[in-house]
Amino acid sequence: MKEIIVPPDKSISHRAILIGSLCNKPIRIKNPLKAGDTLSTISCLSNLGIKIGENNNEIIVYGKSWKKPEAPLYCGNSGTTMRLLSGILAGLPFETILTGDDSLSKRPMKRIREPLSMMGAKFVGDYPPITIEGGDLKAISYKMPISSAQVKSSILLAGLSAKGKTTITEPLLSRDHTEKMLEFLCVPIKRDGFTISLDGPYEIEGGLQIETPGDFSSGSFFIAAALILNMEIKIKNIGVNKTRTGFLDCLKKMGVGFAIENERNICNEPVGDIIISPGRLSGIEVSSDIIPMMIDEVPILSVLALFADGKTIIKGAGELRAKETDRIKAMVCELSKLGAKIEELDDGIIIDGGYPLKGTKVYSYKDHRIAMALSVLSLNVSGIEIEGKEWADISFPNFYEILSSIR
Repeated sequence: MKEIIVPPDKSISHRAILIGSLCNKPIRIKNPLKAGDTLSTISCLSNLGIKIGENNNEIIVYGKSWKKPEAPLYCGNSGTTMRLLSGILAGLPFETILTGDDSLSKRPMKRIREPLSMMGAKFVGDYPPITIEGGDLKAISYKMPISSAQVKSSILLAGLSAKGKTTITEPLLSRDHTEKMLEFLCVPIKRDGFTISLDGPYEIEGGLQIETPGDFSSGSFFIAAALILNMEIKIKNIGVNKTRTGFLDCLKKMGVGFAIENERNICNEPVGDIIISPGRLSGIEVSSDIIPMMIDEVPILSVLALFADGKTIIKGAGELRAKETDRIKAMVCELSKLGAKIEELDDGIIIDGGYPLKGTKVYSYKDHRIAMALSVLSLNVSGIEIEGKEWADISFPNFYEILSSIR
């Protein structure tokens, strides 16, 4: 059985660095992800006056030393950086401009502008560059029209500076790393179903160490690779937070056997070792209620569906059109080039599996998830040439090294 270890969780690394900037005492982050997106977060905070140091495999964040930046803050390709940092900036008494690369500049920011403006921040721009002037915030009760962990987290981080009880209700449960981390740092968060609330203003004491598990989204590509290559694989020390593992639920419906061993809790996050046993795949219907728990895994699930018997129907994934690229259109376009029988829906994809594919040149759209999904497919389909495959470095710097080791 092949054993691999995937990079640290990107979502948790972002949050640990950002929340660390709000603490009275330094936060030590063990095993953080050091890749394009998280380096954007570190750069932005450094330009805001936050001291961030390194010691072996740790990052130390020294909070509460804010200053008005001398120039616009560049978030690179990272929507997480821009949206979550906006929640922090909403409570700071100066004006900040946030910019990004060409891809990020096309991603909608109205979804954070509305709640942060309701709280009292002055917010200009529906797309980057955006301008935020923070100050005295008031708590709000906000019903999110679309489930989004980034939007939810942005409001929660603003809520730490707001006067009163900030309450957020989402239509479906999205990843809850921000809530879990705040709870670990002793912030009194209240949860009731799809509603979260906290009383502010609240100062986080800090002085703790946060350990980052392996990234489930990164691991999903090797789960798919093992299934395509008909091999057993164990992915060690990986996060198995239920709000992230909808992909495993889909695999179970497709007929895949898997087990989670050595389960434990690290810094309020569930962690374990996932063992995948190959088997015959069947097409399934993926309903909208599970999409928020596997939003980043839809591209690689689409690849797996090519090897399943029958049709796989994915619905309720319209959020994918506002990612690093329009991932619905991108996957339909590129897989069609290979001969896939695939249909684009407004909010999803229909894939008819089991048909032969032929390699050709395909494009990553400068999107790390697309680049990695197509690279996994190339394990089984010869002749695939991927333009822009290097964009995997955004979240997974040694992706191709590990992928080569399992061929």
